[in-house]
This record gives sequence, structure tokens and C-alpha cells, in this order.
Amino acid sequence: MTPLLDKLLTLQERALQLLLQRSPESMANALLGGKSLADTMVPELRSIFEQVRVVGSEATEILVEASPLPTAKFTAELGKRVARRAVKQAQVFVSNSLGQLFKGKQPAIDVLVREVTRGRMKPKALVSLLQGTKSQAKTLANTALGGVQRMAQHEVGHELSGGHETLFLYAGPEDAKTRGYCSALADKVVSLERLRRTPNGTGLPPHVHLGGYNCRHSLVPVSPRMVREMGLTLATSSDYDRARMEGRR
Repeated sequence: MTPLLDKLLTLQERALQLLLQRSPESMANALLGGKSLADTMVPELRSIFEQVRVVGSEATEILVEASPLPTAKFTAELGKRVARRAVKQAQVFVSNSLGQLFKGKQPAIDVLVREVTRGRMKPKALVSLLQGTKSQAKTLANTALGGVQRMAQHEVGHELSGGHETLFLYAGPEDAKTRGYCSALADKVVSLERLRRTPNGTGLPPHVHLGGYNCRHSLVPVSPRMVREMGLTLATSSDYDRARMEGRR
């Protein structure tokens, strides 16, 4: 499982490095020139959408190659279908979440632009607000990148299930940054339906975003046969209950 996880994490990290490269200073100048925050962020939005598309396509290829699915033609067709669905859902998340962020920040931006234009404040106040906005946007983008990989994992897992319950290994790091929610389920095989009914306390759907914003964990599709042959541990009702309790903290 480790090489598979390493590939997925590397893909997400590489994509994240390519996002939001524009300086807050150049964005501040655009705002002072009369542009809205949403218009100012258009290049970054295009970059996020493109990285979501790339991550969706490449993650699906990695998952399909690692899965015991029949025939090259079948896996190629599956990969295209999975990638399209996952990318579309992730891009909707990006649009909605960033739209809400920009809408919420616009009143403060308007006030600062007026004060800077009148000479009552220095441009650095506007730059400071934009730096925080970029940080929040990057968190949302990173959350979307993780989500698009997990949605691809859902589709591959469904194909592996053969009509049975869809199962996944809840995989990823366990360290000081790991949320209690993820610790309760890490290294265990979870059911997609049980996970869907185990809220993480962030308001984000747990079957897509697991522990929440910036979650570093993945759902690796496994079949009932793989669970038996690899000696994997199934999550119990107590594990789901503990995750739910941790999500409330």
C-alpha cells in the first residue's frame, strides 16, 4: 500500500506547489484599480481548476493500475469515466467554497480600498488581508485536491466490490498533526456507507474529505478477498463512535 499512497501524496503536493503563485502586492494593485476580489483571483482560479483536472486524471490512472481489474480496455474506459465524475464534483466544491470566501471578504476589501485611496491607510494593510485570503484559498484548494482523489477512489472501489459492500483502507500518517477523528479509523478497513454517517465536525462530507480541511489521509479501495488475504482489520462500531466523538471536539 505504501508505494500507492506515496504516489497519491506526491501528486497532491506537486499540484499544491503550483497554486496561487501571484504576489499579494500585484493583487492589491488590481483591487486599487477597481477590480473585485473574484476578478482579481481569476488566474488563480484557472490554476486551481487545471490542477484539479490533472490530479483527478493522474490519481485515477494510479488507482486503476494498482487494482486487480480485468482487461486494459476496461480499465482505460473506467479511468476516463471516474476522472470525469471526480473532477466535476471537485470543481463544484472549489467554485462554491471560494465563491463564499470571496463574497465574505469583499466588504472588508472595499473598506480598505477606500481608506488606501484616500490616503488614510497604507497599501500594506490591503496586502496583509490578501495574504490571509490566499492562505484560506490554498486550504480550500488543497481540500479539493484531496477530495478529487477520494472521489476517484470511490469509483474504483465500487468496481472492485462486485456488488458487495464498498470497502476502503483508511490510510495515511499518524503523527502530532493527525486529528482524533482520523486516528480512530486509521489503518482500518471502513465501509463507505458507515463513513458517510460518521460526521467529522467540520460540516464537510466525511466520505469525501475524511477528517476535514487539509486532511492528509486516503481511502484505498480493497475487495473482501483482499481484506481476508492481507489480514486487514475491519473498523468496528466502537471505532466509528470514537471518530464521531472526536469530530465534536
